[in-house]
Amino acid sequence: MTERPHRKFQDSVAGDSPLARVLALKQGLARLEVVQPQRAAQLIGVRPRTIYRLLASGELEKVRRSGRMFVSVRSIEQYLEEVAYSPTPTFNLLDEIQRRE
Repeated sequence: MTERPHRKFQDSVAGDSPLARVLALKQGLARLEVVQPQRAAQLIGVRPRTIYRLLASGELEKVRRSGRMFVSVRSIEQYLEEVAYSPTPTFNLLDEIQRRE
């Protein structure tokens, strides 16, 4: 469901107004694919405590929805690419995956 401002405020939403940017950010956050920290730990293969530490240090992207904390899937993917995997000249799993897509 897309939130629309009250008609009284619709004129202030046009273009690059602060309200338009806030609404765009809110819609972007709602579309962001996220998982719970426990699921992120399973995906990466670490303990949940490690996920919370990575969130606190900013290495994983934290998203709040309805007062609950989630981890963005894109930050998990980036973490795996940069930290958990080191390609070699002979073996590069990331290139293989891109070729398959």
